[in-house]
Amino acid sequence: MDHVTSRFVSLSQPLHRLPVHDHFRRVIFDGSSQISRFGYVVSDESLLNGVISHVISRSTSQTHRPVRHRKVTLSFKGIVMNTTRPFDYPKSIPELFDTLYQTQLAINKAGLEPSLHHLVVLRASQINQCGFCVKMHTKEARDDGETNERMDRLVVWQHVRDFNEKERAALAWTEALTVLDPKTDFAPLRGKLREHFSEQEVGVLTATIGMINLWNRIQVSAH
Repeated sequence: MDHVTSRFVSLSQPLHRLPVHDHFRRVIFDGSSQISRFGYVVSDESLLNGVISHVISRSTSQTHRPVRHRKVTLSFKGIVMNTTRPFDYPKSIPELFDTLYQTQLAINKAGLEPSLHHLVVLRASQINQCGFCVKMHTKEARDDGETNERMDRLVVWQHVRDFNEKERAALAWTEALTVLDPKTDFAPLRGKLREHFSEQEVGVLTATIGMINLWNRIQVSAH
């Protein structure tokens, strides 16, 4: 793989094959069928993504076939980080994340009854297959007095008698706004909601559903 190395260096003048130093980042590329390590030091942090893309494309072009299970890691000040690791959103967008948290607090204070809130956020989390969210909301519901029997049957709420008509209307709305099937007819769902909720309560319910779907997607991106 020496010819690949030399071509890469000649195309990227700011890159130098130097010993790893605390003030530099080292990019290491691992192929699958045979491990090939490129120890490049990047003096300009803005070039980092270009380095990774270039190494991957060069390695693939040399083998003339896809390289599966490609793994790229970064090393900075002795700390090795895999580039496939989950994103740290609270760290990268702290102000935005704080706004989301404050929005969640406002929704919680808007008055949706706790038992219904737990059912809605748990059902959306189940549909979105967010393991962390399902565990968290199951615990919260149980701590607030929800029964294990009802939580066990929540996934089949349409086929059991454990949930009253108000809860069923809210759960149907939750599923419709979570799955977003283009064939869904929202008109009868709105009719059912108006039998049990005020316009303000429907607004809070809808905001609750939207917010839990956002949290689910943020968390699922870390799976």
